[in-house]
Amino acid sequence: LIIFFAWFGSSMFWVERPALIGMIPFLLSYILLQKKEGLTSKDIVFLVLINIGWVNLHGSWPLLIMMYVWRELVRAIILKKSNIWQQLVATFSLFLSILINPFGYKVFSYLLETAKVSRERHIDEWAAPSLFGPYAAQSGAYFILLLAFLVYGIYIFKKSPNQFIKILVSPFLPLVLFASSNIRNTALPFFVLIPFASEFILIKGEKEECNERKSAFNLIIIAFVFFCLFLFLRMIKPYNESLLLESKT
Repeated sequence: LIIFFAWFGSSMFWVERPALIGMIPFLLSYILLQKKEGLTSKDIVFLVLINIGWVNLHGSWPLLIMMYVWRELVRAIILKKSNIWQQLVATFSLFLSILINPFGYKVFSYLLETAKVSRERHIDEWAAPSLFGPYAAQSGAYFILLLAFLVYGIYIFKKSPNQFIKILVSPFLPLVLFASSNIRNTALPFFVLIPFASEFILIKGEKEECNERKSAFNLIIIAFVFFCLFLFLRMIKPYNESLLLESKT
């Protein structure tokens, strides 16, 4: 069910488009940043290399910076775990690696201009998620994921605060929140849903954690049922509209 849900939520990218290429470094960087322990120097080197390749592949490269900053801020504020010098070196290295591309520093203005042009052309996937637009099914899947994540977060907060903090450190939360900005971004949390679930839901551990994960799995099943109901309603809507047109004629 999780695999199917993840596939459907990210299906708008599973076509011949440049954004699909950008999902490769996105997934790799997410897996590195999701680890519960502190980042090692080797991890930072890998992130820098991923960022260099990402900048030269697709304009979605700011996601790596967003995920890294979120992780380090949460660890510093909530867990009180921070290595200032390592964070400064890592942040400087990541920003410096952005400049390793044919456009140099102009890649920033190019990125902003591309987003501006896309919005001015009123491309549907740059609109906010909505159940009444052309991407209603995609938006519906996102709203179900958001609801399931919030319910799961509340449940874990009450049952296991330590596990809740680990989820906060994970870059999955900023991705879920960032997805509300436009429809194309709603696919991002679905691309990493399986790594997130395998880390915090599906892997067997202590008895208490197993019970939490079983409850989370039940939430996913409920979300999936509502998702199927939503798809069914969307499928019969055109049929009802055609019947209505026929009755009028």
